[in-house]
Amino acid sequence: AHAPEWRVALPKGERAVSVAAGSDFVAALTSERLLRVFTPNGAQKHIVQLEGAPVTCAAKGDSLVVCWHAAAPTASSGAGTEQRLAFAEYDMGENLGAEVLSRGALPLSPGSTLTWLGHVEQHGSEDISGAIAYAASDGVVRVRTPAFGGSFAPVFRSSDARAQEGEHHWPVAVSVADDVNGGAG
Repeated sequence: AHAPEWRVALPKGERAVSVAAGSDFVAALTSERLLRVFTPNGAQKHIVQLEGAPVTCAAKGDSLVVCWHAAAPTASSGAGTEQRLAFAEYDMGENLGAEVLSRGALPLSPGSTLTWLGHVEQHGSEDISGAIAYAASDGVVRVRTPAFGGSFAPVFRSSDARAQEGEHHWPVAVSVADDVNGGAG
């Protein structure tokens, strides 16, 4: 049985930056650039050094996605700065074995920042349920697809869906029913 409630004291000076809970684990990214993975009872199972400053993490079922700064932001022509983010997706099943499923760059449009990270909730004809999904400050939601070796495809543009100027959208879940290999809606 899982403990209904537990707490973990991090070492002095270390703080949690992002926390995500999967079906049988809880993950925390910390200010010391660490990924700490806990069992449902609160026992620490893994501790891994991140390659850069943590940004956020998301979990669904046995999947854990971790995002970090791959490099310092760079100047972008006409768009301010350009974020350089990276991600790793882990399968936390099999006794929290943490098998790497995928990793790479998390592409953002010039001048935009990451605003939401998660997983596709359900699928249409394409089997992308559980795929990595994210939104950026430019109003575009992207989903990782099998196309082009696991590229990200835009599936929603807030600017195209606005009923009136000044309206904003905030994703809470992503459900893709159309062919995400074909283009954005």
